[in-house]
Amino acid sequence: MKAFKKNRILFLLFCLCCFSLLSACEQQPEITEPSPIHGQWKGQVSGIDITLDIFDSPEQQQVLFSSPALLAAYLPTDCDFSEQPLVLQLPKLDISIEIRLDDQQQLLCKMKNSYSLLQREGDPQRGEVMDGSPTLEHRLTLLRQFSEFSGDETEIPFTYDLFSREGCSQTIERYDLDNQMEGLNDLELILALLDWTGSHFYHNGYSQPPWPITVDSLVNYCETHEQSVNCHGLAQLLAGLLRAYGIKAKIIYCLPVEQPFSDCHVVVHAYSNQLNQWILLDPSYRAVFFDENGDYLDLPHLRQAYIEGRSDKITTWEKFHHPNSPETSLQHWLDYMAKNTFRFCCFIPNTPTPTNDWQAQIELVPDGYHSHSVDAVTSDAGAFWALP
Repeated sequence: MKAFKKNRILFLLFCLCCFSLLSACEQQPEITEPSPIHGQWKGQVSGIDITLDIFDSPEQQQVLFSSPALLAAYLPTDCDFSEQPLVLQLPKLDISIEIRLDDQQQLLCKMKNSYSLLQREGDPQRGEVMDGSPTLEHRLTLLRQFSEFSGDETEIPFTYDLFSREGCSQTIERYDLDNQMEGLNDLELILALLDWTGSHFYHNGYSQPPWPITVDSLVNYCETHEQSVNCHGLAQLLAGLLRAYGIKAKIIYCLPVEQPFSDCHVVVHAYSNQLNQWILLDPSYRAVFFDENGDYLDLPHLRQAYIEGRSDKITTWEKFHHPNSPETSLQHWLDYMAKNTFRFCCFIPNTPTPTNDWQAQIELVPDGYHSHSVDAVTSDAGAFWALP
């Protein structure tokens, strides 16, 4: 009898131990294998470096997209890379990026009909999440990161058709410009034509003139569209008049880092024989600018002022004005141009009837930046900004 009781007690203790072990096992979290997409992935697609930081766990999945060129980051959740791709929309840049997991458990990235494999380089890293609208500080950081231009001493054969009245004779006669410009030296001519253009015609970013573009066609267009046209039209109008009066002038497309972009600005570079320099003119704001020494400013020196933190020293004349936005200040213009001085583009031939053939243009980009432009591309700033 005693043996029976002893065995019964041992049996109960054994059952209790087993129950405790089973309970402990049930309380332990389920051990899961790391997700095949968990980690930091890097690669280049369409010439643009991108990084994906993917945090994939049973509790939460997050994807941080970032790019030093696009300056955008997003955190979509509940993504399934294998059944359907993750699609990142960058509407302000008009870009769609598609990412999927292929049969080899590798991430395949597609952007603008280009494909590239991303390589996993370690654990994901937390980063700043932006809304797709880079701040002024981000723009300035980009300019400093891409501050260098190589010089291969390649001559660019710019040409200027001067003193031609082709495509501008009606405007000169109708507005009696010959009498107004009579007796002025080249610097006075440059400032007088800037003032005349900016006081007669105004900026409207939604007003797009048709091709072909001449001074006369632009003036006729403005006169039937509330005296307004976009920055490209105003720049073409001013540059055409300057060349008609013997001033070497060309329009400059001032471009942001984004490819493609939804907004840029167009200005004029006018060469003064008297000063032996290019002068930056912005007819959209009826503006000319000066550096901290009071010297006339050109575009390369404006870009350098941003890089060196001297843009707050830039000034303008008293006629600076944006008729559609009277509250616009010089600081607003400076903040805006910080975006639009990353790279530049201009025509090689500068004629009274400019062509819309993009092959006649050349783009200046900083070292380390890959352009998708169909134009000729150079990183030789010396050749691009050379005095005529």
